[in-house]
Amino acid sequence: MWRAFPVFRKSWERVFGLPDECAYPASGIAERQLLLCAKIADKGGQSRAYFTALAEAMGYPVEIFERRPFMCGISACGGTHEIGTSDLRFYWVVTVLEPRVTWFECGVSELGITPFASIRRAEDLECRLEKIGPGHAYVTVGYQGV
Repeated sequence: MWRAFPVFRKSWERVFGLPDECAYPASGIAERQLLLCAKIADKGGQSRAYFTALAEAMGYPVEIFERRPFMCGISACGGTHEIGTSDLRFYWVVTVLEPRVTWFECGVSELGITPFASIRRAEDLECRLEKIGPGHAYVTVGYQGV
């Protein structure tokens, strides 16, 4: 649940539309600041580089792979192409490389409210990709090392 904090923090969140449907209830100030910084830094885009930077701003290191079908006469044998229909080019695979760990910070976190460490699945990233994902591709999210 979003707790009452000084007015300036609530004003920033209100201006940037937080909490939104993709922001899970943050457990403390540090996570709320991370969500706010990600919203402030967001400039928009449709490229892999943009979505990689967005995920990193949210605290998740990711790799994005654009699937490519094998095409006779164009593709080379032994490449990274896949066997399938031409519709494969409309799919992205986003791999979250490690979970986001939010640590308790003295002077920022609240004793008794904020846990000493919080490890979360990337549900907020999945929601954000669903909401503002690339218009030309379907996004699937996978996890590695989580």
